[in-house]
Amino acid sequence: MRLNFIWKVLFVTLVMTVLSGFAAAGPQVTTGTIEGTVTDQSGAVLPNIDVSVKNVETGITRTATTDERGTFRSVLLPVGRYEVSVDFKGFAPFRQPDVALTVGQTVTLDVRLGVAGA
Repeated sequence: MRLNFIWKVLFVTLVMTVLSGFAAAGPQVTTGTIEGTVTDQSGAVLPNIDVSVKNVETGITRTATTDERGTFRSVLLPVGRYEVSVDFKGFAPFRQPDVALTVGQTVTLDVRLGVAGA
């Protein structure tokens, strides 16, 4: 009878240890972020510019818009390779291919747009 009680205590202790290990691990991060600032050739920030972030493996595209400081941020992106592009009237198109994004990483990509035709 005493041996049965000891086994029950050991079992409960083992289960509690395993469960507490899962709780301590917390949520696993499986995404990353691409962020940056969009400026013109003189260095002036450009607000309200759409920045496209395309996963080259899946073809899925997300769009982020720059704020009043010219900054954009695309969060919770699945890991992989991305192409970042900006098309804005009066400026030459910007393309940055093969931006590699790993787990938990934040890639900073500053975009400088030149005048179209320059």
